[in-house]
Amino acid sequence: MVAAYFLFRGFTFNQLAKQSASWPRTAGTVTSVAVREERSRRSTWFDAWVSYRYEVGAETYTAEDGPYLLDRYTAEMIDDREAMKRARERFPEGRRIEVAYDPLSHGRSTLQAGQHQRALGSFFIGFAALAIGISMVWNSWKGHRKPYR
Repeated sequence: MVAAYFLFRGFTFNQLAKQSASWPRTAGTVTSVAVREERSRRSTWFDAWVSYRYEVGAETYTAEDGPYLLDRYTAEMIDDREAMKRARERFPEGRRIEVAYDPLSHGRSTLQAGQHQRALGSFFIGFAALAIGISMVWNSWKGHRKPYR
């Protein structure tokens, strides 16, 4: 089940990345940036998430996009205040940006058209879980076979 979930999620993110490459573009404005501390078993790092505003026709939309890895700085190298400073330097409030938006649903948008950073991670976790599951079934099956006489 876990493998199927992550493989489906990776496929969905990958499809979104492919679709967004051809979406129309409009100008937008950064409204804020947030830094989130992320952890794995072996390390901690900071990601920036950008909130922004854009217009399509007479409608104004707001959205958030990320994660943007902050130059691979880890928590061991910088603290959260320094990470926030670097995120604000990269995405200053009021900066004009290019926004790709879904022509069928204008409220769906991205600043990273044609790419999705979470697709690769989801595929990796999905395939790893699948390999573990197959290994467990194989070992279980091997253990219950009757030897030939």
